[in-house]
Amino acid sequence: MTRFLKNWTIDLSKIPHYKESNSGGFKDIVNKDICNKIIEKKQFDESVMTRFHQYTKKIKPDNTQDVQYFQSCNMGRFMGESIINFPKLIKHTIFEYNKYIDIDQVKGHPTICVELANENELCY
Repeated sequence: MTRFLKNWTIDLSKIPHYKESNSGGFKDIVNKDICNKIIEKKQFDESVMTRFHQYTKKIKPDNTQDVQYFQSCNMGRFMGESIINFPKLIKHTIFEYNKYIDIDQVKGHPTICVELANENELCY
């Protein structure tokens, strides 16, 4: 085990807050027309299509969708109902349309934890 993690707890008051968390949250940028074409293709099983159809109903006229975050059982990491939770073909189609680049992160949680600890002078 990494030395600084041994018997270490996180002081939540020292973790910086994202400004987006205090200003109404994050937004997905999606295009309703692209989403409707994905729905028309019917390439996915019914549960995925039902969930995606529900997601697209919340797209605003400016082609944004508010991402709401929640914790399972009020503990653990926050999960968001976002485009990233859909199958690769759906999200990559939308990413391609928006000219996004999908960057995969390897072992992100330990890295984020170390960086936050460094920023808050919690490593020794």
